[in-house]
Amino acid sequence: MISLGKSLTYGELGALSTTARHAIVEKLGAATPAEWDHGMEWYSNAHARAQALHDDVQKGAEVIAVLSPQTQWPVNLRDAEKIISGDENVSAFKKNVVKAWRILEGETLDEVTQKGPKTKAFACNIQYPNGYCRHGNWCVTIDTHMMAIFELHISVIDRKGAYEALANGVRRAAYEFGILPHQAQAIAWLAQKERNRG
Repeated sequence: MISLGKSLTYGELGALSTTARHAIVEKLGAATPAEWDHGMEWYSNAHARAQALHDDVQKGAEVIAVLSPQTQWPVNLRDAEKIISGDENVSAFKKNVVKAWRILEGETLDEVTQKGPKTKAFACNIQYPNGYCRHGNWCVTIDTHMMAIFELHISVIDRKGAYEALANGVRRAAYEFGILPHQAQAIAWLAQKERNRG
């Protein structure tokens, strides 16, 4: 585990990126063929679910994303479906439900979530499962499962530059395997969840 100061130096940001790259390369190398297959299609399947939830796939993806923190995927989808149909009886955090309503009423994800790089990346990965996202780069979703893969405390992600450094590490690992960054993230995420069960 790397040691970090309060304000991250360029060297520490580089170390974070290298840590992420090594962890993802290791996870991809150990993933089963089934985890690879599932991970390669995960965001395409999530895109189809977002499209089924709302005529505007961007709104569907953004509602799913804002409701996602600390929520299992099946519950996340159920909550999104309920919110979009007007049902407020959901298990998501109230503040995130309010964000979802604001999105459905016409506000953008950027307006309802000033910070939240994970939420924005998750929405983009769902909306654009086959490539470049609207933020001008290859978005990478980094959540608590990913931080466990990196063997880093979740608080690290809040330090200036840390999220992008970790995302760059995932991008580098994906490049080595000839896949898209969000595919690498999905495979690693699925493999980590499977190991946690076992």
